[in-house]
Amino acid sequence: MRNWKKFTWFILLVNLLFLVLAIAVGVSISGTPEECQGLTGESLELCKDVIGYVFGGYALLISVFILWAAADLVLGIVWLVTKKRKKNKAEPSPLS
Repeated sequence: MRNWKKFTWFILLVNLLFLVLAIAVGVSISGTPEECQGLTGESLELCKDVIGYVFGGYALLISVFILWAAADLVLGIVWLVTKKRKKNKAEPSPLS
């Protein structure tokens, strides 16, 4: 690949880990909870919704995405601040 600096690879690794975490959380909340076993029809749907929303299944998934976005924001700002700039030696400085 290109001559990327190490911090760029670190950002890609962090994003990959968050992707794996989001998939793992999504898979863990996708099944039928133990509390809803034996229910059918509307009772099953109501039970799944209550367990998912009230007891944190969906809240956990949303918090993973919010944490992912916050981490990307911080890492992106640090990446931009530490980015090396190419100096064009052909143009004179405006202060000279």
